[in-house]
Order: sequence, then structure tokens, then C-alpha cells
Amino acid sequence: MTPHERLVTRDGVMLPLGAKSFDTLIALMSRPNEVVSKWDLMGLVWPGMAVEESNLRFHIAALRKALGDGKDGARYITTLSGRGYCFVAPISQAGGQAEPRTASRVELPPVKLPNRLQRMVGRSDAIATVSDKLITSRFVTIVGPGGVGKTAAAVNLAYLASQSGLRTLLWDLDPQGAASWYLQAKEGEGGEKSLWKAGADLESAIQSTAYDKLNLVPADLHARHVDVWLRKDEGNGVLLEKLKTVSRRYDLAILDCPPSLSHLADNVFIAAELVLVPTVPTHLSLRALKTVIDYFAGLGYPRNTLKPFWSLADRRRLLHRMLIEQPPKLIKDVCKTVIPYASAIERMGEHRAPVEVFESYGYAAEAYRELWKEVNALLKKF
Repeated sequence: MTPHERLVTRDGVMLPLGAKSFDTLIALMSRPNEVVSKWDLMGLVWPGMAVEESNLRFHIAALRKALGDGKDGARYITTLSGRGYCFVAPISQAGGQAEPRTASRVELPPVKLPNRLQRMVGRSDAIATVSDKLITSRFVTIVGPGGVGKTAAAVNLAYLASQSGLRTLLWDLDPQGAASWYLQAKEGEGGEKSLWKAGADLESAIQSTAYDKLNLVPADLHARHVDVWLRKDEGNGVLLEKLKTVSRRYDLAILDCPPSLSHLADNVFIAAELVLVPTVPTHLSLRALKTVIDYFAGLGYPRNTLKPFWSLADRRRLLHRMLIEQPPKLIKDVCKTVIPYASAIERMGEHRAPVEVFESYGYAAEAYRELWKEVNALLKKF
């Protein structure tokens, strides 16, 4: 392959590849032995465009035919059901100035496909984390079980909100601190019970981030005791009172807290104007959503403040497609935007940054931008 000439040859004979097939090959070879999701591929090959999956399948098939994939045992591109595509053939790189026969070649060691699970960089933190989205005066919360993309959604929505001009504060209440880690914060200190007293000052705990108009109260291991403190104080309005102390300084506050229906969650729900619930298109996630809805109803929280959205969705899976295209009555008010199961979201842990920062052209970044537009429109109704 000669990328700058957009040329692929075998034994001196040019292979018949169209422009998009070549772009697809470049995208796959740029991540050798790594599974690239179909959403990421479509974002790389057709940036800024909405295309059908059939287009990608057509060019993958054309690539396999041109490369002779499967002939005489040769393997170039493999499909991992529900995950994406992977370029598995060994790659050698030749020095630009050397003669072809004497070019220095560096063989990349082959990698067995099962080992590609190691590419889930930082995802263990996201699976263990919950993100609740709040706004002071305009309040949003994300709730639900761990591992459905709430921390990723909260961090990306917070970044997009700040870039839209809103003065945004992210408060990481989860002692495991995934949101703080994504934003490269210094570890929090303190943990005094007085921090949770109504009207207590947050100013001393606030840190700046690398992003304009986005500040952070980092995670603190002492926060694991917060539910005990709140239960003893017997107050469900403590959190709201805390947020009021910074309401003049910020337009938007985001709380990232553990995934439980607890005293801390009650504090969050009381203050919330809009509750975003990321839901994976599976029956188990729908059951978890029903639990939240029933909890809301039991305590008299208004149902119209709760807004689910599909998260970690893979339209290759029949169940995912069925639920997205024909959602049950439980989730008829689901957001139009679907957050995909994409490697770009997993790579937030590798880059320690919102998706928009390192891959703004991809499908995942576009999905978060659309979700922010929906959320912002909903907030204006309150």
C-alpha cells in the first residue's frame, strides 16, 4: 500500500479499489489487530454524513474480494459479531528512501483476537461508576445501574454544555472517581461531614479543568460515608442547599454519584428538574428503568422530570434494533438520540478526555452533540 498515492498493489499489479473502499482499508490498517466498531468506521470513511450500514458492508465485501481474503488461508479482515471489524494480517513498514528489496522492515507481532479485550482502556472505571446530571436552577440527573454509559454521558454533556457558553460545575460524588479521572483532576482532600451541611461552602474544593467554563469538585474517598451522614441528618434537601451556595457562579451543575436508590439519590431527585436515564436496549436494563420509574411514583416525584435515552446501542443486534425501532410503552418518551456502543467512548480512558476533544469527527461525538441539543431544548421548557 502507498497511502499518499492511494494505491494498493500485489506483485506489481494494482488492485481494483474504489475511493471509499480504500478509505475503509486505511481506517482498519491504522488500528492493526484492534476491533473497530462499524460506527467508528462510518465516521472515519463518511465524516459528517449519515449513511446506511449496508454501505459499509458493501465496501468491506469489496475489500475482501480485492485482497483475496480467505483464499489459500489468507486472512485480512475479520468480523466480530456485535463488535466490529479487525485487520488481522501482519503489517510491515518500509523506509521511504530505501530500495524495495533492501527496505528496513519492522514486523508487527501477531495478536490473538481474544486478547483484544485489553483494548477496553478505562472502561472498568466507567462500569463501576454512576453519573448524575444536575443543574442548579436548571438541574439534570443521570441515574441507574453501573456500566450503561452514565459517566461517559455526564462528562461529554458537561463538556458540550461548557463549550456552548454555560458556566458548568462537575461534582464527582462517586468515591471511585471515574469522572474526575477522565478530566485529569487532582485527588480530592478532606471529607469532613460539615461539607454536607446545608449552606456549606464549596468554593475551596473547586478545581479548574483544561476546558474553558468547566470546573470540577473532584472525587473524595471519604464520600463513601455520605449516605450515612445524610441519613443521620434526616434531610433530603441538603444537596440542593449546597448547590445554592454556588448558583451565582455557575449556570449548570453536574453530580456524579454511585448507582443506588439511597438518601443521596433522594437528595439528587428533589433538586432535579430533568433526570436522564441511560438505558441499554435489553430487557434487564428496561427492568432497572422500571424500578426507577416506580421509585419516582412511590415518592411522588413528577414523572415528566425523568427522560430515558438509549445507550451502548448496537443495531447489529436484533434485540437492540427491535427495542429502538419499537420501544415498549414504558419508554415511549425516550430521546431521539441513540448513543452507540463505540470504541471512541471506551478510548475516553486512554485519552482521559471527552470524545469531542480527540475524535470530534466520529459517530459517537456526533451522537453526544445531538443528545446535548435534545437536553438543552428540554431544559428550556422548565
